[in-house]
Amino acid sequence: MTDKEIEKLATAVAKTVIAAMEKKQKEYDEEFARQMSMDPEMKILPYTWTVDMPEKEKEEVTLASLELQLKQAIEDEDYSLAVKLQNEISKFN
Repeated sequence: MTDKEIEKLATAVAKTVIAAMEKKQKEYDEEFARQMSMDPEMKILPYTWTVDMPEKEKEEVTLASLELQLKQAIEDEDYSLAVKLQNEISKFN
């Protein structure tokens, strides 16, 4: 076999393996979603999170999140987003 033929075979094998893995992962995902929706003991719905906390703590968490996003926006030099985030932060002060 030539190098080109070996590479072609390796590519075909890799594509076959990846396709099989993706198919199996999809099966796992579907089974997980099915189990989550059927489990009567689950206290939260799939993909839904609720947190009960005092309003002041919610504001503190939101403010901290906005400040982290602002820092990242500045590092990413996304100044239009940074201005929007700064405006949101100023509403808390």
